Amino acid sequence: MQSIRRPMQRAGAGGRRSMWSFTGLLGRAALSTVMVIAATRALGVEDYGVLVGVVAFVNLFAPLNAMGAGEVLIQRVAQSRDNFRAAWGAVFALLLTVGTVLYLVMVLLGALILPSVDPLTIAVFGAAEFVAAGVIGNNVRAYAALDRYRSLAVCYLAEGTARAGAAVVFWASASTDLLVLGLLMLGGLTIVALGTSLALGHHWGLPTRPTRSLADEGRAGAPFAITQTSDMVQTNIDKALLLSFGLDRDAGIYGAGYRLSSYAMMPVMAVLSAAYPEFFRRGQVGLASAMAYSKRLRRPLMGLAILAGVGAAALSPVAAWAFGDQFGGVVPVAVGLSAYPLVKALQALWGDVLTGTGHQSYRSRVQVATAVLNIAVNLVLIPPFGWQGALVATYISEMVLLGLLVRRVKALYRTRRLDRLAEDPPDGERDVTP
Repeated sequence: MQSIRRPMQRAGAGGRRSMWSFTGLLGRAALSTVMVIAATRALGVEDYGVLVGVVAFVNLFAPLNAMGAGEVLIQRVAQSRDNFRAAWGAVFALLLTVGTVLYLVMVLLGALILPSVDPLTIAVFGAAEFVAAGVIGNNVRAYAALDRYRSLAVCYLAEGTARAGAAVVFWASASTDLLVLGLLMLGGLTIVALGTSLALGHHWGLPTRPTRSLADEGRAGAPFAITQTSDMVQTNIDKALLLSFGLDRDAGIYGAGYRLSSYAMMPVMAVLSAAYPEFFRRGQVGLASAMAYSKRLRRPLMGLAILAGVGAAALSPVAAWAFGDQFGGVVPVAVGLSAYPLVKALQALWGDVLTGTGHQSYRSRVQVATAVLNIAVNLVLIPPFGWQGALVATYISEMVLLGLLVRRVKALYRTRRLDRLAEDPPDGERDVTP
């Protein structure tokens, strides 16, 4: 077993992290493209819309699988690598306890909210995304915390291969039963989850009993889980509602266009993923350090995000052709989403400053509030306008969230600056009152 006391490699580490993260995400995006092409070709636009709606519904719950313990792991390992095994143990302990209960709740709610979908199909896709993919996602966080981005890239590629392989086999089988696709997906992701867990245990040691009670671990991770769940609501509720309102075709077109936009964002996500642990390290120094790091990343990330949005819109006719004759509507969706990567990149930069400096609870609260706003606007706009209403609701809630994050960080910075001036004011500004 490798020693977990090895110091962080600093020289050029950020570039290497971004390179490996980008390699993994780019590979996963390419494999996901294969998956989507196979699924759209096999199902057609309406059945693909049902698939999009089911997966979107499941993903509303996915961040709750371990109650944010993966983010707590990153935070604790950033402080000391000796915390790794106990923090990883907390991930599995919460997944087996709280995660099991939430999985059952998700299946029951799915049967009520999506009555047109077989509950067994929801249960199978739930097991694939909530359990198997959840384990993979937390293993990715573990590799990020340990600064092992090459292994992280391998995790991404393995997950992408499992998904693409399942979709290609499904297409080749000429089946149109979503349950069959779900079972194939579950099998592939389970193999990857087991493989990545065994690899982590072999090199870094098996997870141990958490040093804190499960209640304390859950409280520590809850703000992260709430933030991610709110983000998932922002990203997925519109697709689930399109299916719930019976707009299967709109769900299929909108889901395919959204997928194209997410592929284009991969370079942005690679930089953000590599930078995330550094925000915790900077946060230990202070808000000014985290803000300086965020500012250094802002310009290149904005450039990447603009390029991503424009690129997705430009390539959307090719994507529509690849998806099949029924997917011509992907082009206006991709054009409409062209500014979305920029908004999400700026959100992440300002939000990670708050997270790294111990203000995750505020980030969680505003994300919950804007997620509720997103749901309300979607409920008003989707019935009369379909996917166009979902697009407008997305931009309204995302821009409100961005504004609240920026306002909070700037307010904190002004407060800290005024506090420092009060403690040690410049010459000529000292209080001379007796």
